[in-house]
Amino acid sequence: MVDFAKLLNEPPKPPPIVPQLVIAITGHRPHKLASPGTVTATKPNGDGYEWGNPLRVVLRGRIREETERLLAKPREPRGKMSAMHLASYLSQVKWADEFTPGLDPIALSGVALGIDQDACGVWFRMGLPYIAVVPFPDQEYRWPAPSRETYAKVLAKAAGIVYVNPNKPTNDYEAGQMLLKRDEWLCCACDELIAVWDGSRGGTSHTVWYYEQSCNRAVRIDPREVQL
Repeated sequence: MVDFAKLLNEPPKPPPIVPQLVIAITGHRPHKLASPGTVTATKPNGDGYEWGNPLRVVLRGRIREETERLLAKPREPRGKMSAMHLASYLSQVKWADEFTPGLDPIALSGVALGIDQDACGVWFRMGLPYIAVVPFPDQEYRWPAPSRETYAKVLAKAAGIVYVNPNKPTNDYEAGQMLLKRDEWLCCACDELIAVWDGSRGGTSHTVWYYEQSCNRAVRIDPREVQL
């Protein structure tokens, strides 16, 4: 039998210790990241898949600038309910052996090809730990060998990894639904969302829409407006 008198007399539990700021990224895959003038009939993706292409280089710089601005932005201490909400998501993360989460800021990435992985590189060089939010095991199984090798390096440098869906999809429809669930996990666990988005429909637009349903405003970087 529950002793309600005892429960009422117990001191309230302190809020869980969680990062005071969580920044997430969403953005286009390489086929939407071609530099102007590089798309041709024989090369429909232009230089989008080239890590060092001029557009992606500038976008990485913008991601760093926006991250630094968000880190410097004054914030109120996180409330107990907010801390408990975040703790419920971070409890799903498998942390790297050498990393212990605390109050310091942390970042989230879906670690897909393109902007997701570019942001991980930016954050790693900044010293900002990031969590790899993976939609399902072996999401890279259709990627070419060089992309799989890069993906393995991104995962190896992560402060933690969470598989939003523990099982592999059995078809493309299931995979698509799992990708959307990954994006929604990101939105629910972050305080700020940086979106590298050209306004087109797709996974990035869904992520921005879902995040902004909570009355927050994503930090938008439009590749079409980048000056090269």
